[in-house]
Amino acid sequence: MKRLLKNTLNIGLLFLILGLGVRIGMRMPFPQLNPKYPIIQVNPKSLDQVKHFIVLISNEGLMGVSRGTGVIIDSTHVLTCAHLMPQADQEMWLYTYPTGTVLKGKVQYSEFFNDLALIKLSKPVHLPFYPRFNNQADEGSGLVVIGNTLGSMRWFVTYGTVLGVDGPYILTDALIRGGNSGGPWFNYNGEIVAITDWGLTKSNGMEEGISGGVSAKTIQKFLNNSKHPNPFAMFFGGLN
Repeated sequence: MKRLLKNTLNIGLLFLILGLGVRIGMRMPFPQLNPKYPIIQVNPKSLDQVKHFIVLISNEGLMGVSRGTGVIIDSTHVLTCAHLMPQADQEMWLYTYPTGTVLKGKVQYSEFFNDLALIKLSKPVHLPFYPRFNNQADEGSGLVVIGNTLGSMRWFVTYGTVLGVDGPYILTDALIRGGNSGGPWFNYNGEIVAITDWGLTKSNGMEEGISGGVSAKTIQKFLNNSKHPNPFAMFFGGLN
């Protein structure tokens, strides 16, 4: 009788423990997914409109071939990085999305300090609207990067996060490779917060996965300087 009572108590205790375990388990939160990038689907139509602002750049001269990206800021000008500049008076080839044709352009104004250049197009490209710039880029916010990745003369789209701000640069972990230089970084409202400029590399030449872009604030100062150029701006534009 005592053994039966003891067994009954043991069984009851076992069910009590199991019951508590189920209750505790039910009260514990499920593990939360922690994706590297926010899961946001960008409207294909919006991406198509953004591509209208972007040109693919190719310099093909005696010094070799280099590829990059640029942004149409008005009907006759393209913004890009100064390190893409060819030799003096050499024309650059620019493929524009709206016209589907190749146009020529020459550097009209540049600032090496900020690594920015303004290209004058050989023919105007008229768009229904032109890009907007936003000086605000909060840490942790998402962004979209479009560029001529690996110089393949195609538009590539990648996603990333704003890692922080370092002087005139914004940092991101978005996938960026050679050919992206001069390509825009858009926030989810379609506003440009930076353009690709450089990427960190290890001692063996491999990418670190962190890249820097010239901020919209620096770009707007550059565009204002281009309207009233002075002989020192191209070297010390960032100090104005």
